[in-house]
Amino acid sequence: MGSSRSRAASKSLPGKPLGPFRYFGTRLDDPNDIVPHEHRRELRAVRVFAAWLNHMDSRGINTLDTLVDADDRWLVRHHLLDFGSTLGSAPEPGFQPGLTATDPPEHTRLRRIVQTVFTPKAIARKWGPRIEAICAQLVDQALAEPEVDAYQRLTLPLPITVIAELLGVADGDLVAFKRWSDAMCDGVNQHLDPDIQARTEQTYGELVRYFKAQLQERRGGEGDDLVSLLCRAGQDERLSDREIIQFCILLLVAGNETTTNLVGNGLLALSHFESEQARLRADPALVPDAVEEMLRFGPPSQAMFRQTTRAVRLHGVEIPENQRVMLSIASANRDERHYDAPERFRIGRPQQEHVAFGSGIHFCLGAMLARLEARTLLHALITRTRRFSLAAEPTLVSNPIVRGPVALPMRLEPL
Repeated sequence: MGSSRSRAASKSLPGKPLGPFRYFGTRLDDPNDIVPHEHRRELRAVRVFAAWLNHMDSRGINTLDTLVDADDRWLVRHHLLDFGSTLGSAPEPGFQPGLTATDPPEHTRLRRIVQTVFTPKAIARKWGPRIEAICAQLVDQALAEPEVDAYQRLTLPLPITVIAELLGVADGDLVAFKRWSDAMCDGVNQHLDPDIQARTEQTYGELVRYFKAQLQERRGGEGDDLVSLLCRAGQDERLSDREIIQFCILLLVAGNETTTNLVGNGLLALSHFESEQARLRADPALVPDAVEEMLRFGPPSQAMFRQTTRAVRLHGVEIPENQRVMLSIASANRDERHYDAPERFRIGRPQQEHVAFGSGIHFCLGAMLARLEARTLLHALITRTRRFSLAAEPTLVSNPIVRGPVALPMRLEPL
């Protein structure tokens, strides 16, 4: 689109509703109608970033109705005083486990206790070797075939296997655990379909019952799984059963979706930018830098949703109190004012800072685990193949919250 379209958008900004529109936003009932990167670029050109969700169409479906002029990186990083989390991070208020749907002081208390057992050093020390073994097995199995669906064989089984072992899920429960995980991840879009919402609520009830039974077995024990450690966490105060269950469900949903999309989007990028793949293969020490660029270039979480805690004025536009606002992580990570040629996948950028894991008090508690899984799987692939490439067009799931391949046909050429 030309610059005249951007100038027209700029004139429309001072608080005037634009009506249900399709170019500058997305209809939240259509997972295929998402703001692509070229459209986000035009919006950034006029410093349009946040979308104010204040319109319901005739069917009761939210559309992104009024645009607000804001500096994306500032807004993502400094929203705590004006933008609350108690309605959760999804487009519509609904079930939001634990930490993602609390503000201080409750959030401070929960995070303080949980992070005593879920620390980066503890994760790397205890789970690093096991994650290496899981990745080696997955890559070996994938290399046995000339073409594989990398989603089914690599990016999907890795996080669910790790999370199940972290939580001490018995082998006999793995099939049900995988089904619950898939259903809860679908629930990220519970606003889209009443059947999805009903299935999510049913799955949540099954998970609560499952973890309640696990807590009864593990309280007072000396196990080293995460559930047992959470039961013993805290000195002057303990987590309630409800709080432990909420954290376990959060880990199941966020941990699964984050790593699956992070690695899937990264493999897709490396397949398109073959010179960067060759650089990485020539120097595997670049794997950590590659994962950071994967997080910037194709963040697993595309956006977060907050509500205003008071009337907020941003660049001359006022958003009233108690309004839902969408903050685009994907746009912030492609900000031309911060990154040189942001549309290129470039390993080892001097500006490695990104907001894929959020920031501040809501910085992703599982960031270290996601990074460890992604680095380990990528290193195993790079060091055991001459090249990998797409065998056919991938199928992407794309919605206001997450983006990533759900079918990723690839050719893996073994050494």
